[in-house]
Amino acid sequence: MVVIQGWKERALALFRRHRWLPTVLAFVPIAVLSLAVLLFRQRIEDLSGLGLAGVFTVNLLGSGTFVLPVPGVLATFVAGKFYPPLLVGLASAAGSTLGELTGFVAGMGAEPAIERIPLLRQVERWMQDRGGLVIFLFALIPNPFFDFIGFAAGSMDYPVRRFLVFCALGKAVKFLAIAYAGYYGIDVAIRYFSST
Repeated sequence: MVVIQGWKERALALFRRHRWLPTVLAFVPIAVLSLAVLLFRQRIEDLSGLGLAGVFTVNLLGSGTFVLPVPGVLATFVAGKFYPPLLVGLASAAGSTLGELTGFVAGMGAEPAIERIPLLRQVERWMQDRGGLVIFLFALIPNPFFDFIGFAAGSMDYPVRRFLVFCALGKAVKFLAIAYAGYYGIDVAIRYFSST
């Protein structure tokens, strides 16, 4: 345990000395994930057919990219029909929440970027006033701009555990609603179109 704690302290000291290092390290996987999503979009969409693990992976990849649309919501909607919607919603929320860590880590050394971009300054003000509520609400609403919330949270040293808790709560509500909409909605659509 002492060796692990010593490692953590050395890593934190390194990140404090070189505040830009987490941002650079986080943008590498973001760039790789974004490129993979662009090149292999159809294969990523096909992952949803792999069940809960596929839905988890699609949402992990979708949230791990930076403002690139990936069909996580669509995969959750469709999977909600074929698998238990409760499990689909929770798997989607877990994958999406973990994927959001890329934006959080990217923001850890990005105070200069926050100062130069008015939108990020506004997000940081919201986070200072009502951090948990802002994270929850933006995670709840399907939008590609949650990355800015994670970026701002990381830049202002918001506690990562609190970030993950509020993010997971918002995403769980959102993805459960989407999974249950898929469960009930596809049946309604099939009945409607088969009766016409």
